[in-house]
Amino acid sequence: MFFDVAYQASWVRLVDRDQSLRGNSALEGSRSAVQIGMLLSPALMALSLLTRVGRTLPAPPETPVPSA
Repeated sequence: MFFDVAYQASWVRLVDRDQSLRGNSALEGSRSAVQIGMLLSPALMALSLLTRVGRTLPAPPETPVPSA
């Protein structure tokens, strides 16, 4: 919330008026990409863990067979 207000207040100092539309489009596009990434990252992490579980478990130790 703080950053939304701060970037809007300082936007006029950072970007020239003739580049405002293009700069705002780029900023909002990158913000949208970050939000989508934050939504997808837990699902992708869970999927990667599920695909690795069977491959990363160590083999059970062999029990020696007693000699008769």
